[in-house]
Amino acid sequence: VKYVVYNRMVYNYELKEIRTDKFTLYMVAHFRKNKDHETVFKAMSLLPKKSREGIQLFLFGDAGDNEELLERIKYYGLDGVIVHKGLVDDPWVMGVPHINLLSSFAEGTPNVILEGCALGIPYLMSDIPELMEIHQDLKGGVMFKAGCPKSLSNSILHLRKEIGLLQSLGAQAMKNVDGFYSDQSITDKWLEFLN
Repeated sequence: VKYVVYNRMVYNYELKEIRTDKFTLYMVAHFRKNKDHETVFKAMSLLPKKSREGIQLFLFGDAGDNEELLERIKYYGLDGVIVHKGLVDDPWVMGVPHINLLSSFAEGTPNVILEGCALGIPYLMSDIPELMEIHQDLKGGVMFKAGCPKSLSNSILHLRKEIGLLQSLGAQAMKNVDGFYSDQSITDKWLEFLN
């Protein structure tokens, strides 16, 4: 029997105004192979040029020894569309994005998704099993086929047109992250497991 009790979610964020100048995505992830930046870059390059001009993706995370990944942004002609902000303590100080993006091949508890949900930010995540479990609890975003740039690109275009859906998903995410990952919820799950 498999029983998973996630870590509690500790957050103390103030909801900031949503960015309105462009349709904005944040991806908070170190530049490691399992974070699958390549799929993200390819997906962004598949967006029609006219659509791409109104979209901006901010990357937060340490590039480390993977500087060649940053070169891929130029390779795909995405300078200005994708902006690497480096390692930051709090990406949310820039304002709230429309979408919190997580493209992964492997993941534990995705704290960045939980933090975003606490702020009411809907997510766009790859459909790997670990993230599907989180999605079943939160129901605050959309899943795309892992490793498939076309699936991600289509999801971005769809969500960009559905601002009402994004707002609804964000509200659902905020409600459910507290219900599933609060101190009380996690304590109750531990007591259930131990009994």
